[in-house]
Amino acid sequence: MVKCVSSFLLFSLLSVQAMSAENHIDLHQPKDFVDITTVAPDVQVDMRYFSSHNFIGRPIKGYNAPVCLLTRPAANAVKQVADRL
Repeated sequence: MVKCVSSFLLFSLLSVQAMSAENHIDLHQPKDFVDITTVAPDVQVDMRYFSSHNFIGRPIKGYNAPVCLLTRPAANAVKQVADRL
């Protein structure tokens, strides 16, 4: 009985650690990339892969924040289009 309880507690502890590591938000921004909202603040970003509102019904691993990172030229191009709308 003690062995069973010890195993359960160890499993619970490892599960909690795994969940907290998975939920860690790493906002590392690759060099030469910018957040589109810093270049074109009027652009509305809806990062579906970050939420459960996507084709698989849950957040997709690797999308740690609802941020749209683009190269500077791509962000400038989006801004030019947004300014015309």
